[in-house]
Amino acid sequence: MSTPAYVFLIDEAGGKLYRCPLRTQPAVNSREPSRLYLLLDDAEPVVASPSTLPPVAKITSVRKTSPALTLEALCSYLLAYPDATLSATAEHFFYHPNTISGFVRKRCGKSFSQFCKELRMETAARLLTESSLSVSQIAQQCGYHNISHFYNCFRERYGKTPAEYRRACEIP
Repeated sequence: MSTPAYVFLIDEAGGKLYRCPLRTQPAVNSREPSRLYLLLDDAEPVVASPSTLPPVAKITSVRKTSPALTLEALCSYLLAYPDATLSATAEHFFYHPNTISGFVRKRCGKSFSQFCKELRMETAARLLTESSLSVSQIAQQCGYHNISHFYNCFRERYGKTPAEYRRACEIP
């Protein structure tokens, strides 16, 4: 088991010293570099004076980290932001859009847009059976702003209109 690595940060405004653990995120593929993250939420104040420790590097900006790229994290993000684009999703996970697209294709065998469309349609079908929301409210909630497009996509996927699907799934 390896020893955790730490970085010491100096808060120049407050004059305090903090010990901050590091986490490494391995590369998703050989073309991507591994990433190193500071876990600022886990920073611990150090009793020593900052003047007794020479700073090795000055950090000029801090970027919040996102969850690691997993299929579960991707689905959670896309369900929370149903009209998210590939570039917005890539930015959220701190990856290049090609990496996100390749990740989805490798794990699901479909393009990012096909994956999003299926996820949105499954959500719509679930909402039709589990809620009393109108079809237009469900379409909006699933990221469809054009109701005709929603109907066409739904009919293509399930072979029925949303209203027919809801009636067929009702318990008598």
